[in-house]
Amino acid sequence: MAGLVFLAVAAGFALDVAGAWHPRVTLLVPVVLGGMALAAVTGAVTGAVREHRARDDG
Repeated sequence: MAGLVFLAVAAGFALDVAGAWHPRVTLLVPVVLGGMALAAVTGAVTGAVREHRARDDG
């Protein structure tokens, strides 16, 4: 999840270097922080589901 967000930010910077798009830094910082938060939530939910399934199996 975080990798996809960082890839999108890198694409934004690449477009900026190419002159095709000029993103504001104030836009990219919340995107990175939001991506990190989304990755944390994804990891927590995945861990909870695995723990729940392990408890049901054993």
